[in-house]
Amino acid sequence: MKKKIDTFDVVNIILLFFVLMIVIFPIIYVVLCSLSKTGSVSFSLSNYNLDSYINILSSSKVPRAFKNSVIYTLTGTFLGLFLVTITAYPLADKQLKGRNFLLRMIAFTMFFNGGLIPIFLLINSLGFMDSIWAIIVPWAVPAYELMLLRNYFESIPSEMHEAAEMDGASEYHILFKIYIPMALPMLCTLALFFARGQWNSYLVPLMYLSSAKRFPLQVILQEMLIQDTAKSTGDALVGASIATESLKNATIVISMIPLVLMYPLFQKYFISGIYVGAVKG
Repeated sequence: MKKKIDTFDVVNIILLFFVLMIVIFPIIYVVLCSLSKTGSVSFSLSNYNLDSYINILSSSKVPRAFKNSVIYTLTGTFLGLFLVTITAYPLADKQLKGRNFLLRMIAFTMFFNGGLIPIFLLINSLGFMDSIWAIIVPWAVPAYELMLLRNYFESIPSEMHEAAEMDGASEYHILFKIYIPMALPMLCTLALFFARGQWNSYLVPLMYLSSAKRFPLQVILQEMLIQDTAKSTGDALVGASIATESLKNATIVISMIPLVLMYPLFQKYFISGIYVGAVKG
């Protein structure tokens, strides 16, 4: 027996197809421009090669900036996950004294902050200027991610915690042997949040980093996008015969690769983590 085609399904598929085209078209366009000799899309296969990527990877500035971005992203992600986890765990305990006050103060920071100048003065007074800590430590415990993980911990049955305590388990054992393994979907979701934020960060490193050798890829990419020539991409690119637009788009493609590879790997955890963290607690 043939299944009846629902009109809603047909309309939904058509709409989703158009949304997919809107999302994927800029990516395809950037990739084609990065491979083009002239920096523009052409229907001739002879107009495409890998010279832009070879030129960029052989330079001194772009690979170094890529390495910096990887270091900042990995360090910020692991530090953020650790601090958020050890903070969310006690806040999930409804018997914690002063819990409601602490949650209100944390929620307050989701809507208000000290402002750009006070944060700058604070980072400067701590001696973090022009270092990796300036772009990681001040934002290591974001309130939104903390609330998500706290909600997830609250969704874990309290009977498991009580049973572990009766067996003589310490709080550290309960956290690292029971809660963290059970919260793996949410932790993977938060890892994506932290990694995406660190990888795409532009304004923060631009404000607090002064040495060009410490710039992440996004700052170098911004320099390229506002230049009319390819001089800002390093000594190996000076005087290159490759179109500037091809070099710019090739750098954009390189900057997209890590996140494009991460999302398919963690998609399952991302969906389940967001769902449970948002509706429980």
